[in-house]
Amino acid sequence: MEKALIKIVDCGDSAVSVRFPQEISPKVHSMVMGCFEVIRQAGIPGVLGAAPAYASVLVRFDPLVTDGEAVKDALAVILTEQKIAAPSHGTGRVVEIPVCYGGEYGPDIENVMSHTGLGLDSLVGLHTGNDYPVHMIGFTAGFPYLGGMDERLAAPRLALPREHIAAGSVGIAGGQTGMYSVASPGGWQIIGRTPLRLFDPDREEPFMIKAGDRVRFVSITEEEFIELEAKAYARARRKQEAAKSAPKAGKHAARESVTVTSPGPFTTVQDAGRHGHVASGLSGCGPMDPYALDLGNELLGNAPNAAGLEATLRTPGLKFSSDTYICITGGYCEPRLKGSGKTLQMNEVIPVKAGSELLPAPVKLGCRTYFTFAGGIDVPEVLGSRSTDSRAMIGGVSGGRKLEEGDVLPLGSAESWPVKLVDTSHRNLSQLGAAVKILFITKGPQFEDLSEEAVRTFTTDEYTVSTSSDRMGTRFDGPALTFAGKADGNIITDGVLPGAIQIVPSGKPILMNADAQVSGGYSKPFWLASVSKSAAAQLRPGDKVRFVLISTGEAVRRYRESR
Repeated sequence: MEKALIKIVDCGDSAVSVRFPQEISPKVHSMVMGCFEVIRQAGIPGVLGAAPAYASVLVRFDPLVTDGEAVKDALAVILTEQKIAAPSHGTGRVVEIPVCYGGEYGPDIENVMSHTGLGLDSLVGLHTGNDYPVHMIGFTAGFPYLGGMDERLAAPRLALPREHIAAGSVGIAGGQTGMYSVASPGGWQIIGRTPLRLFDPDREEPFMIKAGDRVRFVSITEEEFIELEAKAYARARRKQEAAKSAPKAGKHAARESVTVTSPGPFTTVQDAGRHGHVASGLSGCGPMDPYALDLGNELLGNAPNAAGLEATLRTPGLKFSSDTYICITGGYCEPRLKGSGKTLQMNEVIPVKAGSELLPAPVKLGCRTYFTFAGGIDVPEVLGSRSTDSRAMIGGVSGGRKLEEGDVLPLGSAESWPVKLVDTSHRNLSQLGAAVKILFITKGPQFEDLSEEAVRTFTTDEYTVSTSSDRMGTRFDGPALTFAGKADGNIITDGVLPGAIQIVPSGKPILMNADAQVSGGYSKPFWLASVSKSAAAQLRPGDKVRFVLISTGEAVRRYRESR
């Protein structure tokens, strides 16, 4: 591969981006897919995974094992020594997608016909007359970004996006066509729907389409749609019923439980996260503050991946069915057991008796508090994790939702109790009470998109956490940032990981969080340093923040020292 065609840049201290000419074309798509396969097979030490995009490949690694310079050097060698040209976009696996066009399945088809001047038969004929290369999977689990649409089909997005678009909906937005893999909000013009389930966690292969495939749409009647949909959901129901009747997965059956008496505003089940599916559009989720959850599990002698609860702004009320041990970590609160005026200590092992009830309490400092239990919460694993994913509607309780009053959480059996003292001094969140919180950041892949004045502004002025922040993104109010040259905040969609700091066209920054989508089309000039994950997770609306720019080498050093 010619070095002039590729550029490898840092994405914070735990990822790099292999970047090709920034264009959407068959040639670049071929290079991207070839690069992705080479990286996937190379076995570079410390590399955790890679995900292709339109014109780049995002490579994630463990900064405790390696660093960006070592990964970039290894990538430079393998991309120079090996031919990475993939088969052209005209070959490869073809996935046929049956679509019922128009009617209730395609409510916007009249709009597209009016805009394009095409009749119904011509529109459907053009849409089904092409094979569409799959450039990447992103936005939601299994959502394919397709190329190759006939330009005569181009139509603008809806002026007012819908709050709900059904899974399987097929739409057009500008010069793109694609399918919604799960129900979600969206602004595409919907021209039809497929009865197939593009993402089904109960299927042996959950993701129907992969980057590098080709999609071929096939027109079907409404009767055919109903028949195919019935078959698809019948298979899913049989799979779910079989799972319910099968012996419980895992080494131990649950013998204890916790009942939710008061759920708090947003409490979810989280473990270390659902990793290994970024290339299929599925975010990792997991805890916003991984160190707080780790600490609770470590103190209890749990497995590192044991599931606990993450509570936002107010802790839940919980009633225990039997004697057990718990830990409370993260944002500071003053929890009490019902009938006792004594405040339970945080960051310590707490014995609780059967019938005890933990009362809800406000999170006084920070934003998120974590509850871990001896043996962990034993809800079923989905794709290797118990973490709640509310967008993909998997994990946690009842299909990826937050806790509700009356929920019963089974606990796993604990094999060992704490056998050593754990030094927690290096994990204290010393910034919880600070008037201005400090976040360390590094350069991102589009650092040069910002003007010099914007970089100075972002790293010297104070920003305020917006009330519209959530587990997907922390939004900041403050001085708008200006772009350099022809940059305007929009880029060709590429990979996103938690920690990326997007600057949208309005000049406002958004820090991507644990539930962030795996791809995005906004400039990412900065990236959160891993050492600041806890501080960022504990930000609450109204907090003042100052960003401090450091090198990626300094970020790795600080992170390793903190562990």
